[in-house]
Amino acid sequence: MKARSHSMPEACPETSPSVQIVQVEVSCTHPLLLLKQALPWAAITEAMTRHWRQHGKNVDGGPGLPWDVSLYVPLVVLMLIKTFDSRQTEAYVAENVVARVFIGRHCDAQAQIRDHSNIARAYAALGKAGIDEVNHLVLKEAHRYGFIDEGVLSADTTAQELPLGYPNEPGILRGLAQRCGRARPPRLAEAHRQTSRMAPSGPQRLSRSGSIRAELVLAVR
Repeated sequence: MKARSHSMPEACPETSPSVQIVQVEVSCTHPLLLLKQALPWAAITEAMTRHWRQHGKNVDGGPGLPWDVSLYVPLVVLMLIKTFDSRQTEAYVAENVVARVFIGRHCDAQAQIRDHSNIARAYAALGKAGIDEVNHLVLKEAHRYGFIDEGVLSADTTAQELPLGYPNEPGILRGLAQRCGRARPPRLAEAHRQTSRMAPSGPQRLSRSGSIRAELVLAVR
């Protein structure tokens, strides 16, 4: 008896030289799809929807752009299971047919489902409490199917943090200083240039640079 399987869309006669659409059979006995069957999706969906609602996402069909719960729930779960960041998740879903079946979009012929920025927003909108709650629902089953090792299961299961910028990062301060410089009135800018030409070298100049750093920190606050 032939095992159950999923298939991708059939080849399209209008396929261009740079893009090809193919049909690929995917066995339901693949570990990722066995994990999909074992996960408590109702509880996971309820937890994610609740946290997204608390963070202002349109999960209840109100006015404005709706939040695609049916897509983002399995997408974020896949991200957690594979311990990917948003860019890795975007590439994985675009290239891996099993991943497409896992998130329920194997009939969608477009390679890119969501770009990394949308995936990152879906992840971040859960907050730490939401990620911890989802991890609690997912990790034991993920370990049972070999996606999580014992060390991860017994250690702190706090999810990975997104690479968010903080106000004290040098790049942000440099950008803020440049914007402040561009926004200065012409007379103030000319006075600053004259002061710069008259400024002595050595310890006094160091003192002046120290005062600039202090002004930048105060501006950020």
